[in-house]
Amino acid sequence: MTIHKASKDPVLIKKIALKIWSLRTEIEEVIRFRLKEAENREISSPPFKDLIDEYQGNVSPQEIETIFKNVKSDEEDDDSENEDLEEGDEASEESDDNVVIQRTPQIPEEKITKGKTLLSEINMEHIYLFAEDTFIEGKNVVIEFLIPKMFSLNAQVIHCRKHSMSSRVISGQKLPHRACFKFTFLKPGEKSLLRQFLLSIEPEKVIAPQTDEQDGDGEDDDDFGELDDLDM
Repeated sequence: MTIHKASKDPVLIKKIALKIWSLRTEIEEVIRFRLKEAENREISSPPFKDLIDEYQGNVSPQEIETIFKNVKSDEEDDDSENEDLEEGDEASEESDDNVVIQRTPQIPEEKITKGKTLLSEINMEHIYLFAEDTFIEGKNVVIEFLIPKMFSLNAQVIHCRKHSMSSRVISGQKLPHRACFKFTFLKPGEKSLLRQFLLSIEPEKVIAPQTDEQDGDGEDDDDFGELDDLDM
């Protein structure tokens, strides 16, 4: 969605900070938290039928079983680590026609990739972004949008490449990778969450009025201000 794509009016470029982690990492942390909760009782296999139902669009029951065994083994090897691990609330977000669980697992900082995108680079199918780390094509990831009403969506990596370090678009932010993700809408209601977010971005809220003083003044030296050299 490019806001007023054909308009000659200047558009206020709104940056959105992102946190990105792999879907596998999220499942690991959810399972690790549940093991902590249930450490005084026996956990049977296969684990957590609700997780299998929740993630089966991208992760097979066999994969979740493997993740469970690996995490359980790690916990048994060193049950003194990560004592303060918290999953956080499973907030149920009301959407147009569904209720989607928005998980807030405590992902280790070293497994989080920071990113940034623009309002004009998000639509109902794809998101284009800049990221501090590279991503493997086809990898399933979770994107957390750091806005006042924070939410997360599942996606798959379409492509990711090193961006020209000579471009001032990224020079100040140290986000040297340019990526495109496709939304997978893994969980019911995610599509409605994205639609509501995009509809909440009214064009009149982002259009900046043109004035003679603004013509060529060059004051707004935003690090995302030049997009002509981006291969989108």
